[in-house]
Order: sequence, then C-alpha cells, then structure tokens
Amino acid sequence: MKKFFLSFCLSLAFFSSAQAFDYTDVLLWLPNRLLDLTDIVSVGVGVGGLKGGIRVTRAIDFNAGDGFYIVARKDYNRWIAGSLEQGHSFSFFYLGTENYRVDHSFAFKLWYYPLDDTEVAYKAKWVDYQYKWWENPVDGNYDIRNGTRDWFEIAAEIGIGPYLRLAVHPVEIADFVLGIFFIDVIKKDDVSLSE
Repeated sequence: MKKFFLSFCLSLAFFSSAQAFDYTDVLLWLPNRLLDLTDIVSVGVGVGGLKGGIRVTRAIDFNAGDGFYIVARKDYNRWIAGSLEQGHSFSFFYLGTENYRVDHSFAFKLWYYPLDDTEVAYKAKWVDYQYKWWENPVDGNYDIRNGTRDWFEIAAEIGIGPYLRLAVHPVEIADFVLGIFFIDVIKKDDVSLSE
C-alpha cells in the first residue's frame, strides 16, 4: 500500500507540474535529466608539474602546486577542453595565493544551444586566476551559470608527472533533483525545442 501511495503521489506531482509547462518540457524531460546528471562530476587528466590538493568548497581548501600542465577536461558548466596550464597555487583553508593561467587550445560548451552561436559553442581562450590572501566568491569566474569554476565543489587533484582531478558539484546535484519536478531555477540550463 505504501509503494502504491508513493507512486501515486510522484505521478500526480509529475503530471500536475507538467501541465504548467509546454508539452515540449515533458518530451525533453529525460534528455534534460541525463544532461543534468553528467553535470554532477568533473574530470581532468593530463601530465605536468607537481600539484596536490583537496577541497570542500573554496573556503575549506588545502592545495599546493607549481608547474606546466597539459590537461584534457570535462569541466564545470558543460565545458569540454584541452588546455595548456601553468602557474602556481597555494591555499590553506580560506587563505592562499594563486597566479595561474589556463590556455584552452580547444574548448567548447557541450550541449549549448543555439549551436550557430560560435562565440559560445566554441572558444579558444585563456583564463587567468589570480588572487592574494583570499578568493572572492563573487568573482566572475564563480558565476553559477557561466563561470569556469564552482565555489561549492568537492574536489581532489594530484599531479606528480601524471595529473588527475575529480570534482563533485553539489549545486548540480540540487539542479538535477529539482529538474525531476520540472523546476529549473538554479542553473536555467534545460534545453527546449524552441532553442
């Protein structure tokens, strides 16, 4: 009886929410949830200098690194990139310093629409990360929808020749869970047929 009641409530919530939207939101519900699922984890692999660190948000960050890296990434905000990276970074809790450049040899925003917007769909660009003493959470690099970094990520990275980085994004988990109920207010990244 409990399973039936729970299934009934979930179905009712699903269909009553869907009525408030266009039928295309229902048609694209599964593809959008799959995209949201891929956003939860970021991965980077490469070779280069010395680096190591762990973080639970940028406020609880322990890392040190210096050198030159060649890295392939599936990164935050649906970026796929191959990049040359160089510089140093050091942080202990919230205090630290960084002078780091990421030069994207190729990069594009995965699943971004409209596809004819070449300014966004493909970017060969560089990003400079610089700070002394503390990182500013309202810096443009941490913009929740377009930024290149996630302030709230839980991440670990290590590089001693080979380089590996793995990050989980709690904001993306929340976006995925809300998306189940057709709510896209955090990231506003659901794809629609009109796009």
